[in-house]
This record gives sequence, structure tokens and C-alpha cells, in this order.
Amino acid sequence: MANRWPAIAGACMWGIAVGLVAYRYAVLPLLWSSPWRHIVIGLAVGLAVGGRALLRTREGSLGVLVLAGVVGAGAAFGAGYTLFPTLSRAKLETRKFPGFSLALPRGEAVQDQTAGYATGKLALRGIAGSRSVLIVQWELGGEMTAEDMNLIAKMLSVAIPGISGESQQTSVAGPDGKPVPSVKFDSDKGVFELSSLVCGSRHVLVATGGEKEALGVHERIVASFACTPDPEREKTASVFSFPMNLDLPGWYATSRDPEAFELTDGVTATMTLRTLPAGMHVQLENVLEPIFRAAGLTQGLEVGAKLPDGRVPFKLTIEGETTRGWAALFPCPTATGLVVAIAADDGADGLHDKLAAARCRRDGEPVQTWPDPPAGADDTAVP
Repeated sequence: MANRWPAIAGACMWGIAVGLVAYRYAVLPLLWSSPWRHIVIGLAVGLAVGGRALLRTREGSLGVLVLAGVVGAGAAFGAGYTLFPTLSRAKLETRKFPGFSLALPRGEAVQDQTAGYATGKLALRGIAGSRSVLIVQWELGGEMTAEDMNLIAKMLSVAIPGISGESQQTSVAGPDGKPVPSVKFDSDKGVFELSSLVCGSRHVLVATGGEKEALGVHERIVASFACTPDPEREKTASVFSFPMNLDLPGWYATSRDPEAFELTDGVTATMTLRTLPAGMHVQLENVLEPIFRAAGLTQGLEVGAKLPDGRVPFKLTIEGETTRGWAALFPCPTATGLVVAIAADDGADGLHDKLAAARCRRDGEPVQTWPDPPAGADDTAVP
């Protein structure tokens, strides 16, 4: 009987090796990025070689050896299930943000601009040892329209190679079980899903993308959302805060919407300003059409190629009258400014020179204020 134990141990080792390999390639993604990916396979190879040496004793009945192998394989598969969960079952840890919290998987932070209350962004890659990414972003504004969500989804999904195709309007269950508006891209090369949650004066965007199982962890993250707005910071959050100080004497505000602030000189030009999280990269040439579509202006729009100075020019023809303009990003340490400028003549070019020379607002510096329209101003004459 004593001579049987080496063979039984060898069969068990073979079973463990088979169980590890089976879990690794049948359950975990092929491109598993965990630091354990080489250790698991190395361990399986070592157990297989050692088990084969012990099995050469050929002691013990075939039934006992098969049973030992099955037990070893089952134990290894179960251990893998516990120690190396798939992305959809990844461990989540609660992380607090300004005025809200989410339960998130671990990952490498490639962008962590999370100190601001009005705007902010966290981007993680390699979440839970996978090749998927997670983005949490917030900005001023209430519930988003389907058009706005499609636009933001296209902006964010460019960070994930292979994500393409038409977007689908969908929803996932929120913390109270109610549906949360979402947009999903699904292709052979990966998935991407964006959900929008309202919290006080802001909307919080949660986006995950990459492997198919990213959708499972996305649902768990959204369901963990807890909104705890700060009453004092809410009072000032609704005040539009552009990250730059602009030298535009004579200009005044025609709209004070905190999501999209509008300025004009009252004669030839108008600008729409929007504040985005710091470090946000947007391919403006791809999103200008959706931006104008959201404003009900698509016919007569011609978007040009990006210029060396970073501008994306466009022409807009309405009822035979053509106006020219451009869109550009102005990055600052605390936020990124998005400017869409329109002018009735070539003055838009000079306007860009003024903005390019503007400086970023310093920490603690008051927000720049703009006067109301002067008495008798006719803003309908401005392009």
C-alpha cells in the first residue's frame, strides 16, 4: 500500500496541472495581463513533469489514479476560480470622489485628476489584471440627452483600440434598481459602455471597455454609485468656470449655461466655451458634426482637416449665407477648455491668436466674469 502513494501523488499532480491549464485558457482571457500569467503556466509544467516521474512507479490501480487526477484537477480549478476571478467577478473597493463614491477594481492610473468638484477624471488601465480600461469622469450638467451621450461615448472610446460600429442606446441597473441611461459599442474586437448618473449639479460618467466581460464589471460599478453632494460646493459649482483668462474687451455673455457658456462681441463673432476635465484628448474633427447636430445644425456644414496650430476649421452655410469658424482645445493644469468660434468674416483667425496668447487661470484666482448684453443689443445679428 505504501508504494501506491508516489503514483497517487503523481496522478494528483497531473490533475492539478490540467486544472490550472484548463482554468487559465478556458476561463481567463487569452491575453491575461496579470503578473501571475507566467507563474501559473510554469507551476503547471513543473507539476506535470514531477507527476510524470512519480507515475513511472505504476503502483496502484488505474481507477484510484484516475480518481486522484480528477480530485487534483477539480481542486486546481476551484483554487483558480477563487484566486483569479474573471473580470466580471473582480474584487471592487469603494473609492471616494468629491461628492460621490464608486466601488472600483484595481488598475494602473494613467490619469488622476480627481481633486476638483465641478470637473474631474480618473482613467485606469489593466483593471483587475485584464486588458480593459475604466474611466470615471464628471462635469457640470444634469441628465444627458441621447445625442450628448453618443458624443461623449465617441470621445472616450477612442482610448480603446478596435472599438467601432454604431452605438446602441441601452440601460443598466443603478444603485436603487432603476435604469441608468447608457450607450454601448459592441464589436468583434471588444466592447465599450458608457453610463451617466446625475449627482447634484453634475453628471458622473462611468465608462468601461475592452474585453467582453468588461460589461459585467461595468454593471457592478454603476450599481455601487453613492451620491453625497457637498452643499457648500454645490452653491459655487453651478458658476461657469473656464480654465483660462481671456483678454476680450467689449465682449459680453449671451448665455450663462454652466455646460456651455456663450460670448460675443455683438458685431461679427461669437464663441461657445466649455470646460472639460484636465488631460482630456478629443479628436475634434470627428466630433464637430455631432456637436452641431445636437444644436440642430447639420445641413451646410463642412469640416476641414486639423491645422498645425491645433484648430479644426469649418464652414456653415445657412440660407445662402456662409460663416466660418473653428474649434480648438486649450489644455490647462486644472481643466481643458473647448472653444467653438464663429465669425462672419476672417476675424475668426485673429480671434484664435488672442486665445492662444491667453494664460491659464492660477490656483485660487477668481473666475473671470463677463457683463450682460448692453441695452438694445441685438444678438440675432451675430453669426
